[in-house]
Amino acid sequence: MIVREKQKLSPLIVSITVAKSVAFVAGVAVFLVLPKLVSELNQVHRWALLFWYPTLAGVAVASDVAEYAPLKILRPPWWLRTALIGGWLNLMVVLFAADIMRNYSLVVLLSAGTLTSPYWFLLDGAIIALASGLIALKVKDYCTREETMSTSRR
Repeated sequence: MIVREKQKLSPLIVSITVAKSVAFVAGVAVFLVLPKLVSELNQVHRWALLFWYPTLAGVAVASDVAEYAPLKILRPPWWLRTALIGGWLNLMVVLFAADIMRNYSLVVLLSAGTLTSPYWFLLDGAIIALASGLIALKVKDYCTREETMSTSRR
């Protein structure tokens, strides 16, 4: 009988999975709360937002957790990279769906003036990416610490 050693997932895969799970919880919250705030938002847009948050977190954390960087000198800190990527991805959403996001911001923010701009959605992407990136970084550190401790015991 051949006994195979238990394979461990790489810290990158674990971090992306954790980040996508955290963002999926945020997406479910938006999916459930949004109909109460924006009645004219149709079902397709709600489903799109539900699946958008895990995609955003996966891309932001994958680019953040990856160890390879051609120019380590120019590499900004993790929180800046993650927030920029989250904001950039939500900028693309706002540019492609400006009217929908404008209606969404008018109803959700409940104010007049500059706060009704759909570009506040960029801050939403940066916050979701930062939260999922922070949790993913902590899990990655925990996994690598456990791995080094188990190899040192052998």
